[in-house]
Amino acid sequence: MTLPDLPAAASDPPEWTIAPSDLPNLEALETIDEELTAAGEREDLERWLTLVPGIPSLAPYAAQFEALDIYFLEQDLAGEELHLWRAIREVIMQRLTGVYDDILPLTDIILQDLFNFLVRHERLRGVKGRFSRKVVPLTFLGKSEDYYYTYTGDHDLPLAVVSIPQSRLYSVWNWLAIPHEVGHHVLGHFLGYEDELKGILIESLSEVPVQFSERRDSLEFDDARLLAHIWFFWFEEIIADLFGMLYTGPAQVMARQDDVGWWQRLQWMPINGAVLGSHLDGAGRHPAAYVRSFFQCDTLRYLGYPQWADRLEARWLARWGNHDTIGFYDDLPPEEGEPSQPLAVLPIAILRQVYAALLPRLVDRPIRSLGDNRLLDLISYDADDHERVQRIARCLLGGVCEFGRKDRARHILAASRFAYELAPEKGALIHANATASIQACRQWLK
Repeated sequence: MTLPDLPAAASDPPEWTIAPSDLPNLEALETIDEELTAAGEREDLERWLTLVPGIPSLAPYAAQFEALDIYFLEQDLAGEELHLWRAIREVIMQRLTGVYDDILPLTDIILQDLFNFLVRHERLRGVKGRFSRKVVPLTFLGKSEDYYYTYTGDHDLPLAVVSIPQSRLYSVWNWLAIPHEVGHHVLGHFLGYEDELKGILIESLSEVPVQFSERRDSLEFDDARLLAHIWFFWFEEIIADLFGMLYTGPAQVMARQDDVGWWQRLQWMPINGAVLGSHLDGAGRHPAAYVRSFFQCDTLRYLGYPQWADRLEARWLARWGNHDTIGFYDDLPPEEGEPSQPLAVLPIAILRQVYAALLPRLVDRPIRSLGDNRLLDLISYDADDHERVQRIARCLLGGVCEFGRKDRARHILAASRFAYELAPEKGALIHANATASIQACRQWLK
């Protein structure tokens, strides 16, 4: 075996041995190592971006990927930015291999149709947003098999990316989390929108008298401030849930209820439990699964679907039982054999009162950051949408059907859930017909 020639040194090094006194201090090494690591990450980025023009499915987005180079050149590729880049690298890698060329184009269509529906809404043309109207949202399959994730990152980014769990590839009706993920992006897109909504939350909280049933936490908050603390952590997820329902109606609640069984197998807390952390960053960002479904059913009632709300709430109670309180736990599970004691306990009725005060303000109040439009002026799952979804659901069960110009990806997505609920034994047929129908929606993307 012949070794390759190595680059010649500038001059022959002197003979020497390394002595303890020659070692540099650790602070200096850390600085140099950070510089070398950053340079290596930049080189890695350049290596992957050069592949984009040669990947047919990404070639239309070459300008956005070129802008990525400039974006990351101005950022330190560390922390969240590095996490974001590695997600985008997966977008490139998965399309380069072509293994999921039957799936990713479809989830891209759904994401882009929902994203563009609001971000490019004609009533918002004069409203300032963080994203360019030319931003491209793309999906990829994340490392986790269990959950969706949205990489909002810095909103000067030319790409928006959503991670799809690998376990949900072959059942279209499980892609209904995509509308929820779009809600995260919308919340961060319009300048001042999140702050305006938090002001609405404060207003709503002030109207509800609060008293916890039990408290063992060490937080120096009175009950009202503790409730506000919890709601501020929950708020983004609740807003994203709202967008999911405004896009896809009752089907969104069906899907979210189904997801809970999956989640409950992964965590140690009871169904009517949530995190009130002391070891991490505070309260959990996901609302307690039990009360979250009530919020969703209350939203359906407000949107004009009381029969669906009543049926779904009754099914929820039949599955998980009737609980009057939510327990808030430490963020670490108890030691084996130790009792699991909540740090605080709150009546569910109080949480639902807060939501009842909050919901009309979220959807029916003119929002300054949305050009003084109500959210319901911009997006709503109305009676026409529901009729379309019901019709398409029958088509998915019965075979090929004709689609109209206003039948969008979100209608097919919602219809797949209705079809699955009607005939779960026909899941493979529903998935096949729904994916073929979503593929045809590409022509309608703005």
